[in-house]
Amino acid sequence: MSLKLKFIRIIKNISPSNFLKSNFKRIISTIESSLIERIYAMNIYHNFFKRSISRSPQFNDGDAFENISRSWSHLLSLTRDNKSLGESPCCYVEFGVYIGTSINWFSNNLKHSESTLLGLDTFKGLPDKWETADQPKHSYNAQNDVPVLDDNRVSFTKGMFHETSEYWINWLKEESQKNKNIIIHIDSDLFGSALYALLNVAQCCDNFYVIFDELLGDECRALYAFTKAIPTKISVISSGARSYNKITREITQRSVCFLINTNLKTYPENFII
Repeated sequence: MSLKLKFIRIIKNISPSNFLKSNFKRIISTIESSLIERIYAMNIYHNFFKRSISRSPQFNDGDAFENISRSWSHLLSLTRDNKSLGESPCCYVEFGVYIGTSINWFSNNLKHSESTLLGLDTFKGLPDKWETADQPKHSYNAQNDVPVLDDNRVSFTKGMFHETSEYWINWLKEESQKNKNIIIHIDSDLFGSALYALLNVAQCCDNFYVIFDELLGDECRALYAFTKAIPTKISVISSGARSYNKITREITQRSVCFLINTNLKTYPENFII
C-alpha cells in the first residue's frame, strides 16, 4: 500500500465523533466542576420546569420586588376550605433571611392570628461560594444582626440549618399537626442547603407550598434531586420577576411557587407538573 493511501485512511478515521470518543475523559477532566453544575442545572430547568412555569401566572410588568410580591400574593390568594391562604392559619418557614425583607412581607400578609413564622439563617452570609451566580463566600452578610419585626408571631433561629435542625424540625412537626397550611421559602441559594431543607421538611409534612427565590442553578438542582430521592409530584402556582444570569446568560423567572405533595395516595388526578 502506498504511503499516500495510508495517509488518506488515517485522515478518514479521525472524524470529530471519534476524536471526542477517544478524548472524552481528558476533555471532561479539564472542565471546572462548577461549569458542569451550571450546564446540568440549565438542562434540568429547560427539560423539567420551564414549560410548566411558562403556563402558570407570571408577573413581569413592574419592578423586581413588585413582581415578586405579586407572585406571593397570588399564592396567598389560593383557597382552602373557602378561605384564602392569607386569611387561614399558616406556618411559614424561611430558609435564608438576610435582612428580613421577605419574612416582613409575609408577616404583613398572613393575617390569621394563629399563623406562625420562623426565619433560619446564620446572618453571617453564605457559608460557601455561590458558583451559579459567581457570588463569593460570605455574600449577603447581615453582620450577625437578626431582623426586628413588630409581630410576636415571628421568631428567628440563628445558625446553619443542620446545626439548628433539632429545634426547627420539631417545631415544624408540631405546627403541621395543627392542620396549618405549610409555606416554605427557600432563599439559601446553595444546592446543599436547599436540598437539606426540602428533605427534612418532607419528613414533617407531606403536603406543602414552597417558594424558590432563584430557581435556576443550585435551587433547581436541589428540587430535581429531591424529586428523585422522594416520590413527589409538584404543581407550579406562579412566578414573578425576570432574572438575567450573567454566568449562564439565561433569563428565568424568580420567586417560583410550587405545591408539593409526597403522599401519592392523596394526589388529585390533575396534580402533576
